Amino acid sequence: MPASASEPIPARYTTRESPAGPLLVAVSDLGICAISWLRPHPLEGTLESLAARGYAPVEDVADPALRRWTDQLDAYFASERREFAGEIDLRGTSAFTERALRGILVIRWGETRTYGQVAAGIGVPGGTQAVGNAMGHNPVPVVVPCHRVIRTGGEMGHYTGGAAIKRALLAIEGVRFDTHPGQLRLLP
Repeated sequence: MPASASEPIPARYTTRESPAGPLLVAVSDLGICAISWLRPHPLEGTLESLAARGYAPVEDVADPALRRWTDQLDAYFASERREFAGEIDLRGTSAFTERALRGILVIRWGETRTYGQVAAGIGVPGGTQAVGNAMGHNPVPVVVPCHRVIRTGGEMGHYTGGAAIKRALLAIEGVRFDTHPGQLRLLP
């Protein structure tokens, strides 16, 4: 019997270490639904965010679907995997955020696009700020690679988990930034 609109959907989760810091990974029956950096976000706040999106989080390190995703993430962090395979559950995001997030799935390992390029690619030229806001609401960073979206002019730009995490993820993919006073610039 399907869950009612008000009934939370189970989301199995686990926590783990990564080269960019500790994170939570969660899956629903529809796919991966959350990857959250636990620094600076505490576990309790992350679980509350999952609940606000309509999930009932339950720790379950033995879940086979969760294990498939954590294995893929581990391989990515070891630079052994460049693409992810599986369904993505973006429940609880706005229609525009989902559209923007799906628009960045085409950015391949080691490549970057500007916020403006992403906006144009989803048919919203001039929607740079809206795309940036959507990236800030990405529930599954790394899998939906918002870290590959940078500012026009080659500046790294913001990242919800912090600049150090964005820099670490890009470095895994061989993308390097040179430090200039007050900003990071993409190296050719």
